[in-house]
Amino acid sequence: MLTHLRHHFNRAKKFLGDGYGHVAKWAGDVDRLAGIGRRAFSAISPILDDFGVSTTQGVRAIKNYDQLRHGVMEADHYARGHAARIEGLL
Repeated sequence: MLTHLRHHFNRAKKFLGDGYGHVAKWAGDVDRLAGIGRRAFSAISPILDDFGVSTTQGVRAIKNYDQLRHGVMEADHYARGHAARIEGLL
């Protein structure tokens, strides 16, 4: 019975691992684009300030993205810890 459980766990692990790989690649691409946007905003922010254009929305968007990213990173760490613990049991 334990061999069947181990077999099905390994199949589920592969399925989830493949899905995780695709999501992680997509998230990495989004994060790289967000970094480019952050640098671009930092470069034009002083110019916008000189013209009297408010940059508070841009700053708020960056803060919101950072909070979202932090939450996703915590969830990833939490999930990896549980997966490692479960794998250690088998």
